[in-house]
Amino acid sequence: MTSDKGAKRVLFISYYYPPTGGAAVQRPAKFVKYMGRFGFQPTVLTVENPSVPIRDESMLNDGPQGITVLRARTLEPPYEVKKSVMSGRRYRHGLEVIARSILIPDPQTLWIPFLMKKILSVRKNPPDLIFVTAPPFSSLVAGVLAKLILRRPLISDFRDEWVGWLDGSSWKDLGTNKNVRAWLERMLERLVVRHSDAVVSASPGYVGAFREKYPGAPADKFCAITNGYDPDDFESAETGEDLTTVFRADRLNLLYMGTVFPLTSLKYFLGAINALEAKEMFNLVIAGRITGDEDRVLESYTGFSIRKLGYVPHAAVVQLARHSDALLLTLSPLRGAERVVPGKIFEYLALRKRIIAIMPKGSASHILEGLSGCVTVDPLDAASIARACQSLLEEWRSRGLAQPVANDPSEHSRERKTELLCALFNGILDKSAVIA
Repeated sequence: MTSDKGAKRVLFISYYYPPTGGAAVQRPAKFVKYMGRFGFQPTVLTVENPSVPIRDESMLNDGPQGITVLRARTLEPPYEVKKSVMSGRRYRHGLEVIARSILIPDPQTLWIPFLMKKILSVRKNPPDLIFVTAPPFSSLVAGVLAKLILRRPLISDFRDEWVGWLDGSSWKDLGTNKNVRAWLERMLERLVVRHSDAVVSASPGYVGAFREKYPGAPADKFCAITNGYDPDDFESAETGEDLTTVFRADRLNLLYMGTVFPLTSLKYFLGAINALEAKEMFNLVIAGRITGDEDRVLESYTGFSIRKLGYVPHAAVVQLARHSDALLLTLSPLRGAERVVPGKIFEYLALRKRIIAIMPKGSASHILEGLSGCVTVDPLDAASIARACQSLLEEWRSRGLAQPVANDPSEHSRERKTELLCALFNGILDKSAVIA
């Protein structure tokens, strides 16, 4: 492993890394981008042939020059093959059962043998510490093995919760599954927590859950470093879309950024809007993937304009958002959703646009509380959602929506979040030096 003179070296393990696209890649990519400013030189260990639905070549232009990126193969089939096989009703259930019985905690377990080979290759020149981010949660298990092999401090980063909510990646059992797989996953999470020198979470709610689950661990072992926004993403970029066909001058244009799936379902918003007499005055633009069930929800609403753009490269979607009238943020009333903080929330704040946030009270709503231009409504309160949208529409009709909103988002910059992470690294290294 090489490093800048005087820089401390980090083995940075992340399955998601450019040119993989989507929300999951933002956190690791931005940490790597800014880490060098705070005295740390990352060597990235990622997957060579990721089984993912999205590639975003524009992300390759965002990282620092000169860092080492090691790529290990995975035995996973390409995403298109998985999608094709799993779409067949005849075999789908059986394949799901087999996969969930063998590939624990997730299909990316098939990456681990080749990942370990790369970890073994750096033994002669080991890093100062190891950082691993998940999901996939199998990466965290690999981080523990890396610590045992390299004998270096380990920081484990949970972008999402693992045990106690989803128990893997199933949206069906929501943590209620009591079978052998669930027991194994609980054991694996305990193993990760025990061997980690620090456990970082993307939400304060996750920290509280960790401390409740592991009362025997020091409370300061767990900390929250939320996601953020990168000012560089707000520089001029082509949207790739004809804005005259996306946004309508005679409609109130609401933009939703990101994937639409059960956790972020738009059905609570759509149901409330559908009850308004002036529903035809709304133009909802969705810049992101839409899962099958959620697409059927959208198709059931025909009384107003819905424009589905599919995945839009990250740099372009930020520019697209600038042309919207207001931004839509959603979290469904699922158990555990109150602990989720969607990464897009910080980019919404940086855009300084009006925000309608439909979500249960919790970590995300707490960030928005008291901010100018933000309206937060419970997803089960259809009447309040309708009133908030009607009020926004009336303001837009009468005098237009005041922009920009008077909020200072600077505390949420990606550089600031990376600074916090590197301060944690320094604290762990200082503690290790004292023990040694």
